[in-house]
Amino acid sequence: MAPKKRPDKSRVAPFPKGVFTFLACLGILALIAASLQVSAPVSLSDKSWKNQSYKPGADLSKKTVMKLLGNVTDPEINLTVPELGLIYNMDIADNKVNLLMTLTAAGCPWSSQLLTDMRDALFTDPSVAGLNISLTFDPPWTVDRIDPAAMKRLRAEAAGTSRPAGSNVPPSLLAPQKK
Repeated sequence: MAPKKRPDKSRVAPFPKGVFTFLACLGILALIAASLQVSAPVSLSDKSWKNQSYKPGADLSKKTVMKLLGNVTDPEINLTVPELGLIYNMDIADNKVNLLMTLTAAGCPWSSQLLTDMRDALFTDPSVAGLNISLTFDPPWTVDRIDPAAMKRLRAEAAGTSRPAGSNVPPSLLAPQKK
């Protein structure tokens, strides 16, 4: 029996070393990015709303806005928006609130609900004319942004001394951060 003829390798240009691994990793990253887009219902575009109950006259302060946002709780971590440090910047012009904020994760499944809850909380005050929320993940959120008193409560929950219903915070998240 005649030996099998091997293909002529001189016609096929091999990939340079490492290129195949790079392309495989790139494909995996594309799949991960596609899955994040599906699980993240909020795009990075601005979200804007007008308060139909707006009554002109009263001035609106940042303190009032933060107090109202203190009624909005992240459903997974069980801390309020101000306690989590999600607000990076706030501007109030003509009683319209402009927020630059982040989420605890880019693929947060609760992002739409959280933004809706923020809108609803702010619009309980008739002096709020409107709301514009711009999302950013630069810089990304870290546990270092959590209010120290809230972090103390979370650590107590993780230790088992106090665990309110609905808290899903893993104890590893609450370990002191190395700098």
